[in-house]
Amino acid sequence: MKSTTPFQLATFFMALAVSIVSCNKESPTTPAGGTSGPAVTNNKSPFANAGRDTTIRLPVDSVNLDGSASYDPDGTITNFLWSQISGDNAYIRDKQYSKTKAYWLIPGIYDFELKVTDNGGLSFNDTVKVTVLPPATITSPFLATNLTWTFPWYNTLQIPSIYSYVPQGRPFKVFVQRDYDATWIEAHPESSNSNNLYEYYIGNGSSMYSTGWLYIFYFGGNTSDTPNVKVEF
Repeated sequence: MKSTTPFQLATFFMALAVSIVSCNKESPTTPAGGTSGPAVTNNKSPFANAGRDTTIRLPVDSVNLDGSASYDPDGTITNFLWSQISGDNAYIRDKQYSKTKAYWLIPGIYDFELKVTDNGGLSFNDTVKVTVLPPATITSPFLATNLTWTFPWYNTLQIPSIYSYVPQGRPFKVFVQRDYDATWIEAHPESSNSNNLYEYYIGNGSSMYSTGWLYIFYFGGNTSDTPNVKVEF
C-alpha cells in the first residue's frame, strides 16, 4: 500500500475547499433568498385594425370609424386613439374609443389613423382611407336638416363646403326653420344691422372660420332644438 505524500494531501484539501465554497455560492439565476423567480417573457405587440377603406357621397358628410377588430395576442388593449393625418379639417368625436365617428367631411380624400396600446406599453398603428364624393346632382333648394347649434362666438349653425351644394357665383337665399315653428325665416348676409334675427357668413379662412363653410348666426336665446336650413338658388 502506497503512503500518501504531503503534496497529495495538500492537493486533496485544496480541492475540497474549492468545492465547499462553490456549493455555498448562489446560482446566478437564483435571486437572493434561495427561490427561483418567474421566467421573463417577451411582450408581444398588439395589432391595430382601423377598418376598411370607404367611399361616401355628399350630402352624407360623416363616417363611422371602427377599430373594434384590433387585438392583443398576449394581453389586453388598454388605450385607443384616433387622429386625422390628411385631408381637410374634420371633427372626430370620442377619439379614445374603438368605435367613433368623423364629421364635417367635404369632397376629397381623408386618412384617419388608429393607435392602440396594450397593457405592457407597446403600441401599433393602422390607417383607413375615406373618399368623399360631391353630390350626384345640384338642385335647388338645398336642405340641411336636424343641425346642431355650436358656439364659436355666437349661437351658430354650420354647413361645411356650401359650394358643394350651391353653384359658386350664383345668387342664393338662406332660410332657417325651427323645431317649434314650421315657418321659414330668412337669414340675411352678415352686417351691422342688429335687427336681423339670423345672419349668414361664408368663411374665407380668416380667424376661426373655415373656407367655403356657411355660418348662420342666431341672435336669440333658444338653442335647445335641431333646426333645418334651406338654401334657394
